[in-house]
Amino acid sequence: MKRIVWTLLLGAAACASTRDVIPTPVVLAPEIVALTVTDAGFEPDEVAVKKGQPVRLVITRKTDATCAKDIVVPAHGIHRALPLGEAVEVTFTPAKTGEIRFGCAMGQMVGGVLLVE
Repeated sequence: MKRIVWTLLLGAAACASTRDVIPTPVVLAPEIVALTVTDAGFEPDEVAVKKGQPVRLVITRKTDATCAKDIVVPAHGIHRALPLGEAVEVTFTPAKTGEIRFGCAMGQMVGGVLLVE
């Protein structure tokens, strides 16, 4: 009988202590997408990413013969200069599926799309 009581008490104590545990939020590492600006524009110009997972674009402009001296991602309010030969990082999290367009600051004549799955 004592053994049953002790088992019940230990079981109750174990259950009580797990209720007080606060779950740790899961933090996803960003998916890194390397983009290069060349005479042909942004390369690659189409990239698949996942909804809810942070995306880090690492953009390097390798030519001066382009209007893509900035990157603009209107859906996320991003507008960053792209100095020649320097890697520029832009990080954001797509909240819904679909397409996120990016491009140059001149009306996006040169640009691409992130396909959010």
